[in-house]
Amino acid sequence: MRTGGALALVGDDPTAKSSPTPGASESVAAAAIMMPMLYPGDVQEVLDLSQHAVALSRSCGLWVALKMSTTVADGSGSAVVSPDRVQPVMVDIELDGRPYVHRPSTHMYGARVMEMEHSMVYGRMRAALAYARANDVNRITLRTDADRIGIISTGKTYFEMRQTLQGLGLDDQEPAAAGCGCCMCGCRIPWRVGSFGSSPPDCRRSLSWRTSVPSSRLFVKDELYGLPDRPLVLGKLDEDGKWLVPIHAEPRHRVHRAAGRRAVAQGPPR
Repeated sequence: MRTGGALALVGDDPTAKSSPTPGASESVAAAAIMMPMLYPGDVQEVLDLSQHAVALSRSCGLWVALKMSTTVADGSGSAVVSPDRVQPVMVDIELDGRPYVHRPSTHMYGARVMEMEHSMVYGRMRAALAYARANDVNRITLRTDADRIGIISTGKTYFEMRQTLQGLGLDDQEPAAAGCGCCMCGCRIPWRVGSFGSSPPDCRRSLSWRTSVPSSRLFVKDELYGLPDRPLVLGKLDEDGKWLVPIHAEPRHRVHRAAGRRAVAQGPPR
């Protein structure tokens, strides 16, 4: 319903700072309940993506989760606040050849449940992808026609990655000059190449996509698997099956240094 919406604030504590065990909620949201998830990386994105989360729920008819990691929840910063800063673009889709309008129901049994599952899989999740694309929630932040390496980051990981690249001598423009493209994914689930507001570069067939989160890496592999010249996708493991970064706790800058060094080692594009 365009006048309703449901937002779930999900607290993730990967370092077990204030929780008995570390953990993350992406796998549950993606595999178990098919709940779209947005992941803010700083104070500004908490405000912006919260508004997008409500609008996304209204647009697609699903509960939407906002992933709040410990670092972001315990952090501070400055933010721009304006009534016109976030202006969601609502999307319309068709299901079974007809315009789809979600109508909530409390009849959770029998044929009605099957109808709801059908609309969720073939209608509402597709509407969530369309919303992410129309509102540029996932976007390419650095790109050139000569890119050979692509770094996909989400939430706070993106900002840590950019900071690490700067520490390696690559400022905001030099990663592109070095043939290294960067993607920032505000929408973790659902994730498709088509969810980006601008299409990834055509040379993605020769890119190595790097990501630190297993669920993201699986999404990327699934999207690129059918390409005739599919790129190498690295995350926790390197090309030889050895640990590229530790899998326990929160990788923080270790994964970014590993990916950043690889970007630097590639040298300028040919």
